[in-house]
Amino acid sequence: MNTMKLILRDTESGIPRPGRRLTSSDLARFIIAIQRALRGDPGSILTRESARAMIAPQKNIPKGAGVSDKGLGFDLPRFGDAVYFNHDGGNHGFSARFIGHPERGYGFALMINSDSASSLLEELTMAVAGAYGWEGIKPDFYK
Repeated sequence: MNTMKLILRDTESGIPRPGRRLTSSDLARFIIAIQRALRGDPGSILTRESARAMIAPQKNIPKGAGVSDKGLGFDLPRFGDAVYFNHDGGNHGFSARFIGHPERGYGFALMINSDSASSLLEELTMAVAGAYGWEGIKPDFYK
């Protein structure tokens, strides 16, 4: 099982403490939980209003390199008229991405054993989107 160790630091000393293990399946369940909250499903981890606030573009947060708006904890990339929520991250030895569509119910999470996998994450995103016909995303493999 591919896992990524999250390093938690003591806020006063800055010394790492034992972290938790996170899998791509955990990230996928998180995407589903956000999508359920956005629909207002009973028993959701957030209220519908809180989930909507998380994916609403924030006015006072600069766009990252002009790529996308920023929500609360998410990037909000736009592909044509379609807006997705996603987050990329990682730590020593791992890179990760999750992306989901707020209304259509599709998304994925993936983790790679590499510190610098942004190009590969982008290609895999385009491959998944192309294979499953995600709204707005037009794969461009040959730049």
